[in-house]
Amino acid sequence: MSSPREVPDLYCLQKPGLATLSLLVTVVAAWVMAASLGLARLDQLHLLFVPAKVWTGRPEGLLTSTLLHTQVFHLLVNLLGIVYFGAMAEKSLGGRRMLAVFFVSAIFGNLFSCFLTPFPRIPSVGASGGIMGFLGAHVTATALRSEDPRALFLEPRNRRLTLVLVFFLILEALALSQPLLLSSLNHAAHLGGLLGGAALAALLVDRDTRRLARGSFAAILLFLLLVGGYGLLPLAGPSYHEVLAQEALLTADYEGAESQSRRALTLSEDRVEAQIVLGTAARGLGLMKEAESHLRRAAELSASGSALVILAEFLESQGAEDRLEVYEKARSRLISEIAGLARATLADEQRAGLRNNLAWLHAVFGRNLEEALALALRATSAFPAEPAFLGTLGVVELGLGRPSDAASHLERACDLHRDRLSLAHDMYYYSLALSAAGRKDEADRALDRAIELDPRAPVRRMVEGREDGS
Repeated sequence: MSSPREVPDLYCLQKPGLATLSLLVTVVAAWVMAASLGLARLDQLHLLFVPAKVWTGRPEGLLTSTLLHTQVFHLLVNLLGIVYFGAMAEKSLGGRRMLAVFFVSAIFGNLFSCFLTPFPRIPSVGASGGIMGFLGAHVTATALRSEDPRALFLEPRNRRLTLVLVFFLILEALALSQPLLLSSLNHAAHLGGLLGGAALAALLVDRDTRRLARGSFAAILLFLLLVGGYGLLPLAGPSYHEVLAQEALLTADYEGAESQSRRALTLSEDRVEAQIVLGTAARGLGLMKEAESHLRRAAELSASGSALVILAEFLESQGAEDRLEVYEKARSRLISEIAGLARATLADEQRAGLRNNLAWLHAVFGRNLEEALALALRATSAFPAEPAFLGTLGVVELGLGRPSDAASHLERACDLHRDRLSLAHDMYYYSLALSAAGRKDEADRALDRAIELDPRAPVRRMVEGREDGS
């Protein structure tokens, strides 16, 4: 009688091969490049994965983002993942197939994320999707080659780790429906990478049994159904139209922004960004009552003080009775948000953004301008090439009667802005600062340029009124 065949250790640590080591070197080299360029430059080069950019014709980040990391801890965790899971996949499939699994899984994970993320403008980077693909590919290939796949998972040492991984995947799936749960992780990319790796492994392993053929067919069918099903989701969901509305607004196309945001709100009324875009577009089109309605609705829906800042600015421009009440509410909310942020690298940009919003709030109302100056300086010192922060600093300095400093910072902001709406906004204020500094000819040229960029900008009437002395 033949002895029972020994069940392999499914999760046994393997010695990294040439393909695994090559991937490690590539990822470290990409991290060095990312550290030297900075996050803003990576975004300008479209190297980050941002669903909104993919939807509007910039898909490069689907691939390039898989090699990038912006934090040392994130890099180290993923390097360990490549060493462990990559070496296993290289042992199961071979070096070239293992590299194919990494890139295909990572791209599929990002595509999966495109259609499931509730925050389409948040950038994502990291090799996690490809690493999850290694896991899916290794387990699938080993199971398809096993004479008895059930015995593979019933063996005690394999079963324990499999249960841990299943529990982890359940948490990932729960996080997709509960964005606040571990929200800094791209859970959709993890799950998509796992599925992509499993499907690709079914294609790559040797087809020497009928069971393997059936498994390959089932995996391919699942892959196609997922891609096809989720590929239709953005066109049927509000996020897609919301992103198109934001893109239209950034080009000062108020009609297009209004149309797309209405489509998003038809599908889901509780969309904060769509309400803000529609309110801003209505303001640009001169529909003030409608603008107020949507901006108030956005402030009700959002837990963020930033939506309140937008509402407060609008109410101040209209001389609304409750504008000071909303100002105080926005101020308190922003102070609370700043105090609540953890002292971590991940929060640096968010903290600077909140300080910038608070400084802008003070500047719009002409209150607490010394505090606003301190906040704006802290934001710009942390991110000196962020045009929104420089623009706020310039407007605060203008309010403090420092037109030369204001003109300098606003000119720098205008040089850095990449979208038409923001450039026009700061260009209007730049013309005002130049006028206050006695540089009349330059001010007229700046105002003409601002009008050319966005003749319907809400700030235009205020700037022209001040320059006329009214």
